[in-house]
Parts: sequence; C-alpha cells; structure tokens
Amino acid sequence: MYCRLLLKLILRDKAAWICTLVLAAAFSVPIAFNSPIYGPFFMKQGMQSFVDAFNTRAPQANGTDLSPEQQADAELARYANAALAAQTDAAFLDSAESYYALMGEGFQSG
Repeated sequence: MYCRLLLKLILRDKAAWICTLVLAAAFSVPIAFNSPIYGPFFMKQGMQSFVDAFNTRAPQANGTDLSPEQQADAELARYANAALAAQTDAAFLDSAESYYALMGEGFQSG
C-alpha cells in the first residue's frame, strides 16, 4: 500500500523525480569512481591494523606451538600481508577476498 502511494507520488511530482535522480546518482558514485572514500583504501587500513595487532600479540615461535585461534590469526595475517603487498587493485582484491572469506568463517564458527 505504502509503496503504491510512493510510486504515485514519484510519478506525479517533479520534485520527487529530482530527488529520486539525485539519490540514484549519489548511490552510484562508489560504483563509478575509485575514490579513497570507497574501496581498497579503507580495506588496507583495516588489514594493516590487524597485521600490526597480530604481530604485537603473536608469540615469536616457529608456529608449531600455536593455539587454534592463533593459527587462524596467523593465516589471516598471511592473507592480509599478501593483499597489502599487492601491486595492482586486482591482486589486492584477490587476496582480500581470501582474507574476508576466512574472517567470515571465523565469525560463523564463533
């Protein structure tokens, strides 16, 4: 019911058309432009802070005596380091995909 009323308003009122077009343009900016506000810039900052925190708290052992949580963090740090070392956006996004997939698995498993 409300959607139908909103659609009638948009079809009748020129101001509603203008507002709709302005909102559509504003929401399409992240798709059209690679800006520091959107995309890899903030992803790299988050990954760098994770790597820094991991390097600070991780034991300096050879990796054999790590707990399962520390092993998962070490794998996350490996993907994050690979993403941060990438020279192109495509290579960064490939490594970032693995990083976020592994992070998502960790969130799902608790």
